[in-house]
Amino acid sequence: MKKNIFLIAIIAIATVFSSCEDKTSKGDPEDVMSKSKYSKAIQTYYNLRDFNEGLCVVSVEGEESYTYGVINSKGKEIVPCIYEMLAPCTEGMIAFIEKEKMGFLNRKGEVVVPATYDEVDLFSEGMAAVALFKEKDNGKHYSWDPKLYGFINKK
Repeated sequence: MKKNIFLIAIIAIATVFSSCEDKTSKGDPEDVMSKSKYSKAIQTYYNLRDFNEGLCVVSVEGEESYTYGVINSKGKEIVPCIYEMLAPCTEGMIAFIEKEKMGFLNRKGEVVVPATYDEVDLFSEGMAAVALFKEKDNGKHYSWDPKLYGFINKK
C-alpha cells in the first residue's frame, strides 16, 4: 500500500512538472489523439492519463483491482495492462510495480530494470533514486527500516 501511495505521489509531481513540456509530446488524450483513436481508447480503457513523452498510462478494471498499461498517440498498446501501477514516461523510462516491487520499462515496454526495489523515483538527468528496505522487529510490531538507498542509470 505504501508503494502505491508513493508512486501516486510521484505521478502527481510529474504531472505538475511536465506542464512546461512541449505540447506535441504531452497533454490531454483528447487533444493529443485523433477523434477516432480517442473514441476507441475511451471505449477500451477505464481511464486514460495525460500523455507524457508521447505515451499515455491507461487502466482496465480487473476482478479485484485495476491493472495498468501504456498506449501511444495512435492508440496502439505499447505495454499491456498487466501491471499493478505505472508512472508516466520520463526520460524514456516507465516505473512499474509488480508483485509489490518496483522497476523500470523502456518506451517499448521491455523490462530494463527488473522489479527488485521497494521504492523508486522517476528518472531525472539520466538517474533515478532507488531504495531497498528490511523488515525490523522492534518487539511490538514489524516496521520498515532503510537498508540501502542509491541511484541507478538507465542500464
